[in-house]
Amino acid sequence: MKNILNKKNIFKIILVLSLVILASHGWFMYLTVPKNYVGSVCNNKVIEEYNNLIQDGNKLDKEAKGFEDRVIAMKNYSKDSNCVLISLRMNEYLKNEDKYKKDLENLKDLVNKNQSPSIKNKGIDSLDNLIQNANFSNNDDYYIDAGELNDKK
Repeated sequence: MKNILNKKNIFKIILVLSLVILASHGWFMYLTVPKNYVGSVCNNKVIEEYNNLIQDGNKLDKEAKGFEDRVIAMKNYSKDSNCVLISLRMNEYLKNEDKYKKDLENLKDLVNKNQSPSIKNKGIDSLDNLIQNANFSNNDDYYIDAGELNDKK
């Protein structure tokens, strides 16, 4: 009877055990590491569309609702802070107070998870300023112009 614990077989056993350990570690990491969706749903192309839209007042008037609808129709949009910020700003422009506040809460949760929107978004504002502007009854005359929140005069 041959000795099954010769050098060749020991190497094979160690190799198989190492592969099993590595595979199980990889699977565990896949299951436990939180997924960061930022930029995977609303990527640079969507951000560029948003930036172009808010810079053109006539285009914004015509397309704000359709653009906002398109953004929220994207799978996992609520997990991407870029999408949530875009939806929030469109709802601010459209004066959809309930949707704005829902987006604001979602954005706060994402920011608390270190998933902040890209600074490529024009008109990006601090979370504190967005919260202060969430009181629509005091801000009836706000509009988006060149990506910034301005008072109508």
